[in-house]
Amino acid sequence: MRSLAELVHPEDAGAEEVRRLLATAVNPVEVIRGDRARGERSLLRVQEDTSTLLGAVAYRLGGLVFDHGWLRVLGSGASRHPRGLDGWNGPAATPRLPGATLVADDVVGGFFAVARPQHRVHYFAPDTLTWDDMEIDYRGLLQWACNGDLDAFYIDARWPGWERAIMGVGVEQGIALEPPLSVEAAARAPGKRVAIDALWQAAAQAWR
Repeated sequence: MRSLAELVHPEDAGAEEVRRLLATAVNPVEVIRGDRARGERSLLRVQEDTSTLLGAVAYRLGGLVFDHGWLRVLGSGASRHPRGLDGWNGPAATPRLPGATLVADDVVGGFFAVARPQHRVHYFAPDTLTWDDMEIDYRGLLQWACNGDLDAFYIDARWPGWERAIMGVGVEQGIALEPPLSVEAAARAPGKRVAIDALWQAAAQAWR
């Protein structure tokens, strides 16, 4: 395991690239500031140096919230964005998702993970209950979150008025749809708010 001194690069190249991406984002984004202690813990957990975008987000940012709260990219965590890369992924010896780092999720129970050693992003789709290779890396994930067609990607998951329904849903929470996305239905509606861990546990049962 690399030390903090090995992971922090004084040039800050990763942070500069993240700033450029966010400055030109088409999709609505809220930047959550992080703090030094949490950033150091997250950086040590992900083991990516700060010249990379994942390392920069882990170290510098509490998190990123896209599209009115639909898509949440994890950073170090913060008071109003408490779930961070360190705690959510669990201890390195007993990770939540072995062989991968969970880096983002959406409000309806989709999860994004960077699989190692290829560093490709995979998405757990709550409609098919499978992990799909998105054929992008973490940089590609951030580019997609900033400028991708999120409406098209989530066309089967969104309902009329979804923006209002997810207002106030915290990063610790998600929405259980009725019926679930894995069930064919002519229409669906938002159910109750649930802990994001409950959506994760349901997802984990589906592929194990």
